[in-house]
Amino acid sequence: MLSLSDGAATGFSVHPSLQITAMGPDSYTLDAFTLLIVTAFVSALVGTLLGLAWLRNRHSEALLWWAASFGMAALGTMLLLLHGNVHTLISIDLGHALVVLSCGFILSGARVFNGRHPNIAGSIAGAMLWVLVIVAIGENFTFADRILMTGLVTGIYFGLCGWELWRGAGEANFSRSTAGIFLIVHAVLVLFRVPFPVLDTHQEYGDALGAPGFTFMTFEALVYSVGLAFLLLAMTLERGENRLKTLALEDSLTGIPNRRAFDITARKIMARDARSERPTALLAFDLDHFKRVNDTFGHDFGDEVLKIFASATESALRSSDVFGRIGGEEFAAILPETDEEEAAKIAERARAMFADAGRIVRGRELNVTASVGVATARAGRPSLDKLKKQADIALYRAKANGRNVVWVFSPEQTMENAMPPVSFASGH
Repeated sequence: MLSLSDGAATGFSVHPSLQITAMGPDSYTLDAFTLLIVTAFVSALVGTLLGLAWLRNRHSEALLWWAASFGMAALGTMLLLLHGNVHTLISIDLGHALVVLSCGFILSGARVFNGRHPNIAGSIAGAMLWVLVIVAIGENFTFADRILMTGLVTGIYFGLCGWELWRGAGEANFSRSTAGIFLIVHAVLVLFRVPFPVLDTHQEYGDALGAPGFTFMTFEALVYSVGLAFLLLAMTLERGENRLKTLALEDSLTGIPNRRAFDITARKIMARDARSERPTALLAFDLDHFKRVNDTFGHDFGDEVLKIFASATESALRSSDVFGRIGGEEFAAILPETDEEEAAKIAERARAMFADAGRIVRGRELNVTASVGVATARAGRPSLDKLKKQADIALYRAKANGRNVVWVFSPEQTMENAMPPVSFASGH
């Protein structure tokens, strides 16, 4: 995005003959007018690309805001380049208003990317301020005044946008953090440059192009436009990739890890506990008579029961425990550094909390319950698959002993002499 203090905005009266020459073994000339045109067309191209990206990814509304922002910046810069050929009100005043408005749109896009509502009033406040000042001061609004005002307003916008992106850096998105830093650095550069043109209050528009730092400012604005466009696309793409990874490892109904994610994490926990010679417990859950719920009330009702179970069980588990849906009405939890006695207590807490939460579902008295099997990895360090089989044996015994019960399996015992239930619901 370009602003008066960015170089594009300092290019009021532009002429192809205004050049800056660098001397060396091979002399070369950098045409300021051409550089500004390139910057304007780059902004237009970037705006088009962001718009096309939004058409393919319409749930990312931030892309639309950013596309509009770059489009307005391109139009505003082109109007600034027409100074001397069209009325100042169009070339300078409207051009700057569009450039300032484009910065406001970047900020709203960042807010939307953060999941917040766009700040429409804040987005247009800078441009409205520019128009009000022009109306109030008119011809007394000098070149130095324009430099000062535009630099301050756009610099503030860039800083706020950088902060908006940085404040959401808790998201696993490297491009987002980089974009936040990039915008904050750009804001500092814009605000740092503000006082210098003001030192010469008699400077005219055409003279600004010949200022020693003009080429650098224009080039920095071009780099900024390209760099920001790349970062905005990169962080949107990175978020999409992260969502796909999450979908691949998350159960869409309950929001907890699916079987694949659970197995990956469980193996890591078991390996860590094995190195420290600490026990690892596995809980296997199965909802009692769940097929009857589905057949009687429908799958939507059954889905609600599954979500209630997942929520109740997560509340019963510790923050260090990992809970996942294995499939259908089957769930499991891996409990690091946990022996049989502690695992049985946690399993009982989960069973009791669901029995209470499942009494009434959508205004119907269901009294749905769950059975729990507990297995612990101790001496011999069984594999995850073997530990699952042991927990399944305990779960089978829980089902066979009336359901709505926790049963603990000991590796030294067989299914026939497994430990008795640690808790029974009334009537069992």
